Amino acid sequence: VLTLKMPEKFQFTPAGSPLVTLTFLVPVLAAVVTEIIASKQWQEKIFQIVGSVILTAGILLHVFMMFPGKPDSPALLPIQANWIIGVEMLKTVRTALTGFGPQGFGEAFTMFRPVNLNTTPFWNVIFQVGSNAPLSYLVSLGVIGLVAWVVLFIQVIRTIRKSDRNSLPLGVLALSTLIVQLILPLNIVVVALQSVALVAWIVSLRMQQHSSIGEMILNFASLHLRRHDH
Repeated sequence: VLTLKMPEKFQFTPAGSPLVTLTFLVPVLAAVVTEIIASKQWQEKIFQIVGSVILTAGILLHVFMMFPGKPDSPALLPIQANWIIGVEMLKTVRTALTGFGPQGFGEAFTMFRPVNLNTTPFWNVIFQVGSNAPLSYLVSLGVIGLVAWVVLFIQVIRTIRKSDRNSLPLGVLALSTLIVQLILPLNIVVVALQSVALVAWIVSLRMQQHSSIGEMILNFASLHLRRHDH
């Protein structure tokens, strides 16, 4: 009798861990589903639907491997503990404004570590990143960094309403990376994906709002050359 046995542990993942891979797959799936909804050509939808099925299967597999008790179950800093650390660092003006630096979360955690963590499985763990992006930015970059992230989040939501069918998937991709950061800890993969999505989205919006930008550049260059000829 043939039986399907689920793997007990990921031996290799390009992102470094199932949690990091998950923060990449979820935004990509959201963008693909948006493209399926926005697309009007059924030929394109077939490939996109197949891709979305594969992505969904990958996401479910990674979630399964991170269940409590599994070898790949991540150690996440409790939100309450992260909040306590954030409140403590706000009591000093310098750290309140600019935080402990991009790589300073571990230092802040060591200084303001809540005592009740000693009664948890994390009693000997030094966390280098917060529970999610807002709390991580609050500790590492201070109020300035947190406000900048919130402003970016709001601006993305406002701008996504102006996106047309072609640029909407990129907007959803950018928004999805922010939502993932709101729920899960920061990592370089989701930050890089967010950066690429924002740049591509901005270019797409520029083309959407200024379709004649190429003609404007050519006209300007032509005018510039004429002036030199005279």
